[in-house]
Amino acid sequence: MLWAEKYRPDNPFQLVGNEEVRLEFIKWLKNWKENSKAALLIGPPGIGKTTLVYACAKFLKYKVLELNASDVRTKGKLEIFLKPGLIYSNLFGEKAFAFLDEVDGIYGKQDYGGLEFLLEALKFSKVPMVFAANKEDERIKKLASHCEVFRMKKIAPRLIEIYLRHVLKREGLEGDDGLIREVVKSCEGDLRSALNNLQLAMANKSTEGLLTPSVQFPLEEGITKFFQAKDIYEAYEILSSIKAEPMDKLRALYNTLIVSELPLDLKLESLKVLSYADELLNRILKTQEWRQLKYLDRLLAFGLNNLLKGYTLSYREDSLSWPLKLRIWNDSKNLRDLALYLSKQFHVSSKDFLAFYLPLMIVLFKKKRLEDMFRALGLTENMIKAINKEAKSLEVD
Repeated sequence: MLWAEKYRPDNPFQLVGNEEVRLEFIKWLKNWKENSKAALLIGPPGIGKTTLVYACAKFLKYKVLELNASDVRTKGKLEIFLKPGLIYSNLFGEKAFAFLDEVDGIYGKQDYGGLEFLLEALKFSKVPMVFAANKEDERIKKLASHCEVFRMKKIAPRLIEIYLRHVLKREGLEGDDGLIREVVKSCEGDLRSALNNLQLAMANKSTEGLLTPSVQFPLEEGITKFFQAKDIYEAYEILSSIKAEPMDKLRALYNTLIVSELPLDLKLESLKVLSYADELLNRILKTQEWRQLKYLDRLLAFGLNNLLKGYTLSYREDSLSWPLKLRIWNDSKNLRDLALYLSKQFHVSSKDFLAFYLPLMIVLFKKKRLEDMFRALGLTENMIKAINKEAKSLEVD
């Protein structure tokens, strides 16, 4: 287990650094009343903004309604996922507050009124609202003017060193003074990075390969570095430092693996790891449990790094030509439309239809030309063509 999670404080008084800000935030939450201002926590990654929010919630017995604003950031999505909680959360006497992390990620042109909705929500919310941002710039000044702003600073090196020695003591380990100081220097005030780097350094008995928290990799470079990582901890740090959406990471890993020259059995096991990660990501998208995203990079790092020891891979695109990709997309779209339509007629899920009913329909179509029956079911010409194309690819007598 990563030490950054193992030693995550569950009490606001256990955090390191930013003492005055922590006390002011606790005071704000404790004294919040309807029509009070929202809270905006601003500070660089890894200094404890999210940890402070959840520790205070536990300390003051609040339930947290969390969204990651950089993932659900349009007005429509924010309204769907956030508005009911803001209005009805306290109906049954349960204290709750809304928490939007990475709120500085909603200010692009594509966000379709996300900021306007948040400003409107401040007026009708029946619960406290807490925002967190990694940086303070012109984009968030409009929101900040409606909030109590809590500015958190990077943690002092001496405090980080004391805390790292405390963790080593709890782990029953002894760290060389030079190694600990090198870890402190590498983290640049980011305690989470310091813990991850300390765990990596103790495992390797070396500070070689430590990552600074400011490092961010473009997708192609990051995927290559990920496959070249020396151990699971370095792989995790690299993967979590790639500047890309989770789905883009999965696609890049898939493309690289699928065109690689790995042994077939090893490639299969690696793709299984990706399938588990894909299931997790889809569950997160469906439930909006964004805090589970932290497990996605870990699952990939721990699964793939263990499997691929001794193999060196580099980022590669799939080898399919664009016309072929377009054909695959068009054919799959017709089949998806078919499954969506007929699953309702047969009163089954579209997944069950694709798995069990569609293969039977294709075989029947190959044996007996059933266009008239399919048209009677309401299938479009494109759907029938898709079935016909699938049937032609089968060798059925």
